[in-house]
Amino acid sequence: MNDEEYPLLSEAEEELFGKWFTAVMERAYPNPYRAGCPESQILRNIVFRKETDVQTIRNAVAHMSRCSECCLDARAYLDEYRKTS
Repeated sequence: MNDEEYPLLSEAEEELFGKWFTAVMERAYPNPYRAGCPESQILRNIVFRKETDVQTIRNAVAHMSRCSECCLDARAYLDEYRKTS
């Protein structure tokens, strides 16, 4: 695979893909009972780039790949982070 076969996305395409991907992840894996969710402070620390050990980050990201609620939480923390940065 090379750039000629798969050219990079334009900035607008990348933004559109990001929005689409986020929308899918926020709805595709409902977990209304919050089974196995990490503590909300862990997600917030990751988003706010506070010191967090690598294994905790890996576990949280793996969980988020199958939990819409945690994706929504992380998105809210990211919005908060952007407002304070």
